[in-house]
Amino acid sequence: MSSKGNDRAVRDWPGLTTAAEVRHFGTMLFDQQMWCWGRDVARAGGNALCAYGFIRRPPPENVPSSCGYHFDNPTGEWVALWGWGLLYGDRAHGGLFLRRYDFAPVWLDVLELPDGVWGPESLPASYGPAGAKAKACLLHLVPAALCWVAGYERWVRDVLGLEYREECVAQWHKPKVPAADMPLAWEALAERVVSVCLDGCAGND
Repeated sequence: MSSKGNDRAVRDWPGLTTAAEVRHFGTMLFDQQMWCWGRDVARAGGNALCAYGFIRRPPPENVPSSCGYHFDNPTGEWVALWGWGLLYGDRAHGGLFLRRYDFAPVWLDVLELPDGVWGPESLPASYGPAGAKAKACLLHLVPAALCWVAGYERWVRDVLGLEYREECVAQWHKPKVPAADMPLAWEALAERVVSVCLDGCAGND
């Protein structure tokens, strides 16, 4: 993403100046994004996550969890989605966990997308800001993950159409970011979470 794009995104959300504001905005935006991913799964024209390249993985029998969706990018990054959160990572920096309803990025000491994860309690060991390695990895992973979400939303707009995403957001009965602004909102958050509050947002799960 160019510096010009960064400047525009930050200008559109000038209030993200404190750790509390960034965490509140991140929680709200991620909750909305999770709703939109749910709409993408249930899309009448076909599962949009699968169309993007995700592989649907239903939970084992008698395991009370939503289906997981796993995506491996040829560039080496990987993403997993459930109704309760997101995992993002790569072999160089480990993994990042974002839990729905609480924007507090957590570093995971993993080299690849872990198997057998059906709830936050089954995630591998995580580390908070006290670890120098964890902090260094989060400085890369957090903006990379948020910019990946921005890129996904641009894919939705380009392939499925802005009107489709607007319909999804219109059904969301909480404070919301307009559908057209969602990519820029994620880019603004990626910029601010590093420059303003990574120390305040990172923590143990």
